[in-house]
Amino acid sequence: MAFPTTTVGWIAYIRDFIGADDYSDALIQQFIDLAHIRVNTDLMSYQMEKIAHVTVTEADAELPISLTTVIANFNKVRLVSIRGYGSLDTVPVNEYIDKTNEPIDGYTKGIYNIDAGKLYLWPWPAAGSNVDVHYYEMVPTISSTRNSNTFTQYHPDILLYAACLEAAPYMVEDERIPVWEAKYSAGVQIVNVNSAKIKMGSTPLTREFNSYGSTKRTPALYAHGTGSGGGFPPVSSNSVAPLVSPDTADTNDILSCSTGTWTASPTFYEYQWMRNGVNIVGEILDTYHTSIPDDGALISCKVRATNESGISAYIASSNACLIIAPVDVGFYSERYFLPAYFSDRYFI
Repeated sequence: MAFPTTTVGWIAYIRDFIGADDYSDALIQQFIDLAHIRVNTDLMSYQMEKIAHVTVTEADAELPISLTTVIANFNKVRLVSIRGYGSLDTVPVNEYIDKTNEPIDGYTKGIYNIDAGKLYLWPWPAAGSNVDVHYYEMVPTISSTRNSNTFTQYHPDILLYAACLEAAPYMVEDERIPVWEAKYSAGVQIVNVNSAKIKMGSTPLTREFNSYGSTKRTPALYAHGTGSGGGFPPVSSNSVAPLVSPDTADTNDILSCSTGTWTASPTFYEYQWMRNGVNIVGEILDTYHTSIPDDGALISCKVRATNESGISAYIASSNACLIIAPVDVGFYSERYFLPAYFSDRYFI
């Protein structure tokens, strides 16, 4: 399933997806605008990460930095650092106020606080210092003058489900709403977790151990799954493939996918459902609700695991579920699976 590449296309796509032909373009655009607010609040992907450089002048001394003034697309901060000094610790506003009232005696670790969109630093850096603000951008909504952005390029499924949730108040008792909510939440969680993992890099992590006893020991370095007395476990690997249940279903059933069995203590699992071996866009929960397009198809899933050392490869399920559309027999509305030799015979 390909997502739209223009704003007009997104409006038509969302209208068709929620089945609301009577909704105007303006109303759908409103859903899209509200969806951007929702996703900007919840999502923290590495594609949204930016950095701004602020040079301190004499006139700035002791004055807070207005983040929304110096950074046009500021959303929320990741970290603050001063070049040549390092990163600063973030503290709540009450601790910041208490700390600024203490005398400076020799070296002290710098701190910062953000209050009402303003950045407060302590101790204040000298004139000419470069303050680096690492932040998440406020992604602007698509419109008649902007056809794409970070969300449409990298997270279109999350944007779609967010727009559906903004339309939910107009759709009384629609059974799809809890499904959209679950898919949106799962999508945000996966992106945020994976973004944190990516920042760890692809090189082995190491730990250094020192002894502070009377006998000095040589520091020991431990990489992933090596050494003794500590270190990181290996990335999880699969020993028993995931399983789809049931083996057969109709076009209005709920399928489930097990995680399978994994080594090295996974803390998080990701799912992807497939129709005849092709990914079904947006279907990333451990359950899948079958529908008419699935008739005659084989539905399978794949799973990957995350632990503190990284993310595994996807492992496909050992089976697939055959989807067969229900058949009405005579005047009855119940669903039956008929053998092939009954396909042209109906009994009342």
